[in-house]
Order: sequence, then C-alpha cells, then structure tokens
Amino acid sequence: LGVPEIRAMAPEGSKEMFPVVVTGIATVHTLFNVTNTLLFLPFTAMFGRLLGKVGKESTDTATMRLARLDDSTLNSPFAALEQVEHEIDQMGSQLVDMMGNLRCCLEMPATAKGNGRSIFATETRFDTLQQEITSFLTKLLSRQIGHQFAARSQVQLRVCDELESVSDYITQILKLQLRLEENGDRFDADHTASLLNLHDKATGLVACGANLLHRPGNPMLLQDIHNRQQEITALVRSLRTEHWKSLADRSTSPLLATCYSDMLVSYRKIKEHVMAATEALESASSQA
Repeated sequence: LGVPEIRAMAPEGSKEMFPVVVTGIATVHTLFNVTNTLLFLPFTAMFGRLLGKVGKESTDTATMRLARLDDSTLNSPFAALEQVEHEIDQMGSQLVDMMGNLRCCLEMPATAKGNGRSIFATETRFDTLQQEITSFLTKLLSRQIGHQFAARSQVQLRVCDELESVSDYITQILKLQLRLEENGDRFDADHTASLLNLHDKATGLVACGANLLHRPGNPMLLQDIHNRQQEITALVRSLRTEHWKSLADRSTSPLLATCYSDMLVSYRKIKEHVMAATEALESASSQA
C-alpha cells in the first residue's frame, strides 16, 4: 500500500486486490478540494466585505480631528509645527470652556451630571490629542531638523502635557462634586461661595494662559499671569486655614470635609500646570 504501518496491517494479497487504492484516495481528495474552491470562489468578495464590517475599528473623533497631522507634513518641519501649534491653541480655548461648564456644576449641583458630560468628553479627547501630538512630534524629532525646530517641538510637547494635566484636574473637581450629589451632600452657602470665588480666579488664570498661546512672550500678559497665580496661592492657603477652623468649631460630614480639601488641592494643581506651561513658553520666547 506504500505506507509501512498500513502495509503491516493489510492482509496478504491486498496489494493485488486493490492495486490503485492510493491513487484513488488522492484523486478523491483532490476532487473534493477543487470542488469546494470552485463553489466558494464567487462568494469571496462578499465574505471579505462582511469580515471588514465585523472587524472594523471604531474611529475616534479626536483621531478624525488630527487627521491633518499626517506623516507627509513631516517633510516640512515649519508646516508641521504650525499645525501642532494650532491644535494646542484649540486645547487652550477648550480648557476655558471646561472651566465655564464646571462653574455651572458647582453653582447648580443638581445639574452636575448633565452638564458634566461635556467635561468628560473633552477630557477624553484631550487624552487622544496628547497621544497623537506626542507621537507626531516624536517622529519629527527623530529626523534631521534644525536646532530651532527641535527646541520648538520640545516646548510644544511640554505645553501639550501641561494642558492635558489641567483637563485632568478639572475633571477631578467634577468627580468630587458628583460624589457629593450621589451621597446627598452639599456644601453650605459659605463654602460654595468660597469655591466659586476660587474657581473664577482659576478661570481667569486659565484664560490668560490660553491667550499666551496666541501671544507668547507678551510682557503684560506674563505679568498678569504671575500676579494671578500669586493671588490664587494666597487664596487657597486662606481657604484651607478657614476650612480647618470650621471643622474644629462644628460637626461636618466627613465626605464634605475631604471633598472640599481635595477641591482646593485640585485648583492648586490647575494653577501649577498653567504656570508650568507659561514658563515653557516664556523660556522659548527669551531664547528666540
């Protein structure tokens, strides 16, 4: 039969009885495979489209927004950096919008869940924006570009990272407000007023930072930013001291106490990240 194991099991004389058994099996297998291929051949295109729909990756809105940052622009460092700068400018404007939406959530806690959706959506978009900008600038830096272009790319990387961090802390404040609502707790009038006052000052700082993206190196704007950050630092210290005194004088819900303190920390972090972005832009302007 041709195969040692089968030959040993075959009865004597089987080779003479079935002289073409191997050829017959091979012929049947070949006909079977060829027939199946011919039957399914007309449907291959349809199956391909079906598999494409089933396995199609979802397209993120942020990815669509950054579609113009394609690799072809890397051939012109100036054009590539101008496009990235435009995206970073948009991030600054969107941070101001986030602060406006957050104020509504703090002022009217009952609407925090609905008004907060846009904040969560923007924060998610910022994550993707940062990833794509970082990837794009990393590719640019890996090429042979001039020192001036390389320095500008590094500044953009840092500013983008700082702005994304600001969005994280804006979202963190919203999460704290939502936690209070879910627990049925709300700040009293004094604590609400103090938070709104701090929030307005932080919004002013974020707005100035966003303007600096359009006018880097503007001396009056830089001085305004430094003045605002000093005012916020002093206010946060004052509010923290008053909060500790109020905890000693009267009984307060532990959740209210911790959320208020955590919100103060988050506003301080927003200030610090805006100042870090400002310092990066200021340093780049002084070296230009």
